[in-house]
Amino acid sequence: MAVYGKKGNPSLLKIFHVNAIEQVLNEVSDIVLKGVTLYRERTGRKPKPFNGKYCIAYADGTELLADLINCLTGYSFCLKEGEYRYIKIDSINELAVISFYDQTGSIVGPIIRVRKIVNRSGSKNR
Repeated sequence: MAVYGKKGNPSLLKIFHVNAIEQVLNEVSDIVLKGVTLYRERTGRKPKPFNGKYCIAYADGTELLADLINCLTGYSFCLKEGEYRYIKIDSINELAVISFYDQTGSIVGPIIRVRKIVNRSGSKNR
């Protein structure tokens, strides 16, 4: 994965598949970001470190993004929110919004707004 920025803020994530045998990078997709709000910007505090795994909960229409996060992290999909720390992907006002939650339902990480996902096949999805 490569992260590109605009004016000091992340604006694009390029996802690659690595073919180690042929030593080739194949671009899989681009995640175009609308913005990122850090935990410390919302609360004035640093988030507490967490070394465990999250699970992924997602809304209808955000399946492609959930699959990409699953492929990048290896996190499993949630059977029920609230049992573990989880990443929630919502669809709000034409954006996909990624938030990180603890077991109590409190946001514990950044809020990432995704404008669109561009498959390298040329089709655009959200």
